[in-house]
Amino acid sequence: MSLPLASAPAPRLADGVLVINLDHRPERMERFTNMARHISVLQGWERLPAVNGVEIPGYGQPPWFRHRPRDRCWAGRAGCTLSHRNAIACAKDRGWHSVLILEDDIQLGASFDTMAQLVIEHTSTCPKHWDACYLGLSQPVGPSLKLHALGGTQAVYQIFGCTGTFAYILKREAFDWLLAKLPTPETIWTWVSRHRAIDRWYARNLSARFTVQAVSPNLIGHYSSFSDIGQRAGADLLTAESATHQPEHLQPSGKLAFQLHSACLRLRFLVTMAINRIQGAMKRARGF
Repeated sequence: MSLPLASAPAPRLADGVLVINLDHRPERMERFTNMARHISVLQGWERLPAVNGVEIPGYGQPPWFRHRPRDRCWAGRAGCTLSHRNAIACAKDRGWHSVLILEDDIQLGASFDTMAQLVIEHTSTCPKHWDACYLGLSQPVGPSLKLHALGGTQAVYQIFGCTGTFAYILKREAFDWLLAKLPTPETIWTWVSRHRAIDRWYARNLSARFTVQAVSPNLIGHYSSFSDIGQRAGADLLTAESATHQPEHLQPSGKLAFQLHSACLRLRFLVTMAINRIQGAMKRARGF
């Protein structure tokens, strides 16, 4: 008697899916759980406790803090940065080849499951190596190069960078470098004084070493409730359907033009980062 064949595992966007969530925001976790319940490509996701910035050693104390109105905003930025670093460390410790990192206030598009299957097909058969892929972004930074149409208006682009870390895939080739570059609790306040936020640092630095792609318009949007980083109520819902396309003026004609534009922008950011170091020293002297 022959045994029944085991069913093939469902295709996934990454080896693991981590959802970053603060302990004091259970309503976000409940909302995500209900939204993702029937999404096949997200099955097996795990909650990763976020770092609460106000609990990081040094918060509220000199030299960085002088009891000013935006202290908690800086704490939010620091906690967010350390949370993403923890997600990368978790993926490395698990031996994953790739990880999908999600923040708990995402909004899935109506056709997410279908479009995600097309992204899986692209990323698994893409002839060009890639290291990071954004499934949602807030704003593009620098040039982009269209690589592959997915269907409708959505396509996969190679990008210089973008803001927004609410939904992105990293491959293991990037893990060690990012863990070496991103701050620890001991260095976080100096780091945020220079770079402010992890998405801005990614936008300026990630593509200098790795190939970065993005799905545009967004496959995943951003549901903006009260922000622990901005310390204010969220803006309007950024849905997958309403997300901005990669602007045409940022799409140079051809790979060479993309590379030249990117190289010029990197030189500009080298100067900017030198200025940011000076600004960071001033923050240490005066406080955030």
